[in-house]
Amino acid sequence: MNCTQSTSGVSLKWVREGSLTSSTTSQNLDETTPEVAMFEHAINTAYAFKTESEVIAYPNSRRLISDEQYLKDRESSNGSVGSMVSVDNTRGSHHLTKVVKEHREREAKMMQDLNQRLATHIEKVRFFECQNRRLADEMEMMKRKWTERTRSSNSMAEAQMHDLKRRLDDSERERAKLDMDVLSLSRQLEATKQRAHEISELYETDKKKHTQKEARLYELDAGIKLLNSQLEEADKEKNRLRTDNASLHAANMRLKSDLDAETLKRKETERKLNLSSEQLEKLKRAHEEELGAMQGLAFKDSTADNRAMWQSEMAQALQDIQKTYEEKMAAVHAKYDERVATMQVELEARYKEEVDNYQRANDIQNKDVGQLKRDLKKYKLTETQLEVKLNERDTELAHLRNQLETQTREFERRAKECDSENKCLRSKVKRLNAELDATLGELEGLLHSNPYLEMEISAYRTLLDRGERRESGPTSERNTSNVVAKSSGGSTYSSNASRGANEAWVSRQALQDIYQKLLVMDLEYALDKKVEQDLWNHAFKNQINTLQAQTKDKQNPKRTETQTSLNLFLETASGFYLQLLQQLCSAFKLDLSFRRKSASLGIMKEYGPVDNTMKLPTKTSCMYICQHCLVHLGDIARYRQQIDQAQTYYRHAAQLVPYNGQPYNQLAILEAAKGNKLATVFHYTQSIAVKHPFPVASTNLDKFYAKISKDTRVDLHGKLYMNELVTMFLQYHAYIRLCTDLQKAKSHMSRLAANLPVHITSMSFSAYQLLQMVAINLFALYHAKRKLKTNSSQSHNGKEEEDKEDVQKEEQFSSDARRCYDMPFELTVMFLDMMLQCTPKQESKAKEFHTLPAIKTIFDWLRLDHDLLSSSAFKNSNIWTNLSKLLNSLQFCDAARKNLPDELEKYSMVPLSEDRDLQCFLPLQSAYSEYDFHTTCIADSLTPEQETWLRCHRLIEHGLQICEEFPSLNLLNVQKLKSGRLQFTAPTPHIKVYTGPDGNDGTPERKLVKQNVAIQAIMQNRIRKTGNDTESAEVPRSGGEKSESARLSRSRSRDKLNEQARVVHL
Repeated sequence: MNCTQSTSGVSLKWVREGSLTSSTTSQNLDETTPEVAMFEHAINTAYAFKTESEVIAYPNSRRLISDEQYLKDRESSNGSVGSMVSVDNTRGSHHLTKVVKEHREREAKMMQDLNQRLATHIEKVRFFECQNRRLADEMEMMKRKWTERTRSSNSMAEAQMHDLKRRLDDSERERAKLDMDVLSLSRQLEATKQRAHEISELYETDKKKHTQKEARLYELDAGIKLLNSQLEEADKEKNRLRTDNASLHAANMRLKSDLDAETLKRKETERKLNLSSEQLEKLKRAHEEELGAMQGLAFKDSTADNRAMWQSEMAQALQDIQKTYEEKMAAVHAKYDERVATMQVELEARYKEEVDNYQRANDIQNKDVGQLKRDLKKYKLTETQLEVKLNERDTELAHLRNQLETQTREFERRAKECDSENKCLRSKVKRLNAELDATLGELEGLLHSNPYLEMEISAYRTLLDRGERRESGPTSERNTSNVVAKSSGGSTYSSNASRGANEAWVSRQALQDIYQKLLVMDLEYALDKKVEQDLWNHAFKNQINTLQAQTKDKQNPKRTETQTSLNLFLETASGFYLQLLQQLCSAFKLDLSFRRKSASLGIMKEYGPVDNTMKLPTKTSCMYICQHCLVHLGDIARYRQQIDQAQTYYRHAAQLVPYNGQPYNQLAILEAAKGNKLATVFHYTQSIAVKHPFPVASTNLDKFYAKISKDTRVDLHGKLYMNELVTMFLQYHAYIRLCTDLQKAKSHMSRLAANLPVHITSMSFSAYQLLQMVAINLFALYHAKRKLKTNSSQSHNGKEEEDKEDVQKEEQFSSDARRCYDMPFELTVMFLDMMLQCTPKQESKAKEFHTLPAIKTIFDWLRLDHDLLSSSAFKNSNIWTNLSKLLNSLQFCDAARKNLPDELEKYSMVPLSEDRDLQCFLPLQSAYSEYDFHTTCIADSLTPEQETWLRCHRLIEHGLQICEEFPSLNLLNVQKLKSGRLQFTAPTPHIKVYTGPDGNDGTPERKLVKQNVAIQAIMQNRIRKTGNDTESAEVPRSGGEKSESARLSRSRSRDKLNEQARVVHL
């Protein structure tokens, strides 16, 4: 395609929209056909014209032009070319006019043919078909540069290949048809033989059954007679037992009444004796304690008045106690009499119940006799039925014999026909095998056509590199090469850079076609040769990098044009990979859940399955190439600043092949651009901890950790906000992974322990963020564990004799590695304890709390290594107490949820949302091996409420597993209540209590709760009496001095009484 004047029109019926051309004379944008380009090239070659054109084409979308406009543009184009040639009459104008006429006639004929062909297919051809035709024309232009021998050999090889493939397909179809005929006939033969054998076996079986039934009939007659005799004997025995039973029952009732009366008397006497002795002992101890206390007080007070007063008070107290004792004894006697009456009523009811049971047993025995009579009638009825069936069997046997004779005759006839047909088929098979061997030999010879494709690819790559070098030459050359030579006819000349761009574009299109064809025809071979990487690097990535560099260059005067070119090129790349993905899915019959229908992309007809490949690719290869397309679609969307679309592509790629780490690395790059540090580290860990890790992800994570460890904006003493807490959490892991400052990591851990509960309780973190933090902790443990194993293996394989300095360094390194494992483990245990402690214990709040996914993930991890539960970090913590409370609140036992286990049964293999987020994550891969991640229909039907129930159910299963598998550790216990609910309990943990400097345990002094009621009553009475005496003594006194002395004496007496009461209380 070249640029022409403004009068030149569009020469193709289908052209690509968005193609940018520039005219050096009129500065108009237009396109011409490949035939016009060839025509201009012929003129330039004949008359040594140095025409130069600048073309930038982007084959992404196309537009439709009518036939009339097409012819008009063609005539105007021819007129413009004629005017250009007529200007230069000094160089053989006559010959030039003759050449122009010849070309016009040739082009007129060519255009008529093209219009006739396009008119028949105008309604069928759509977006991608037109693009392929255009690309095929351009391929033919490039192939003309090759020699005639190469071109003819390729066409012959392709024709032979198509012919041989057609013949091979025909022979395969004929052979398959013959095989099916032979197989069907052999199956019919076998079926006939089997039917005849079955009929004979059935006859013998019926005969045996007939004899068996006759013998059974004789046995039943004998059994009936025996049962009649037994029935008569049973009636006699029944009458005898009834008389014996009546006499025994009367004697039994008399003995039971006597025994019960004696038992009641004895129990009543023993109970009274025990109760009286206990009451006396209690009263005796109470009186002795009170007397001792009062004697101590009386001994301390030596005055005669006080002793007399205490004796009178003691007598009064004893009388009160005696009175209270008598009242209590009267109440006890009344209660005992009531209990005896209740026991008598219960005993009478029990005896009545036993009599009823005896009567029911007699009724059951009578029912058994009746059942025997009914069985006898049933046996007689069965005898008559068996006789009827025997007659039916005889008739059926005769009918089967007739069928056997007819089937035998039919079988002999068909056997003769099958023998004759088998002879014909064998001869046919021999002939087809010979043809197939010949065809396979020819195909083996054509297998070596792949080297021709490789040669073609290398040639186009050379042309592409040459065009890119010309396009990306020095700026001075680009500025001086754009020279426009103006003449009377308005001729245009292009620069070397534009010619390089044209060559690069044509070579790039050719490379895309060859790579795409190779990927569809022989995917395994293409993947072995890393064709998909070459396609991305050479056809797209290098050009994107070049255009991005030119766009970022502030000294480039054409930055706007370059940005436009970059946007169009990115749109072209996106369209190419979408088309490639659709073609791969159609060719290999891939059913992807996120794949759009072809009709939504303008494709009216799907690509059919691949028939011309040597062998179908494996499913793994198909999924890999589809993931490759999705990842690069996400990269292109990221270059276009379409972040949400890029994230969607990356997530679909990760879902398609979850054990490949590249999509997670790209997601981490997106999150880093957003500034989400926690999600960035999470996706980097996912990219590393999979079966096929992305190599660059480990380096990216180390760089990110090195950068974040230098962040000094976190307050190390005050309260931490959410962003500061995340930064400190990541710094902690950065110090551990890089093994740079473990002491600082320890201080960070104490700060996290102080600030995390507040943020968990206030729900500052979402459930997904808590899950990310848990995953980062588990990855740190996984990485440290691998490092410990590597160090141990290296130490065993090292030299025996080493220097002391080397030994010290190795010991220091191993101790640091051990600390790098212990510290994340302690943080994980602490994190689990905090989440369990902050989770509410009410059922309505606990079942939907945002900490449950993270808690379940940690217990999934603990299930893989049982040795972790026996560590001191788990034993000496409140985890199990809080877990038992949580599990007790997560059970669903109300009436509306009785069928809950039946509902969850079909979801037993369905992963939850947190399980899908950590699919193929190596620290948890074994825990999720029982889940089916490929079945999406059941998982999509899971409602949020059902997902909540399923999560709670799996947490309870974890608790039950701990109780069953680790009873010796005594971490968690469970028992089933009568209501069906499970009751989880945990023993009190052995937690160290802080001891203060004075030797106390830091707990306040307890107040004594037990108090002596009698002594308190005595002291209150004495206080009241003393107060009355002092008030009466104040009345005859007069003056301020007397009242003051009375007030002081009253206060002293009150203080003394209070001190005595305090002593007695203690």
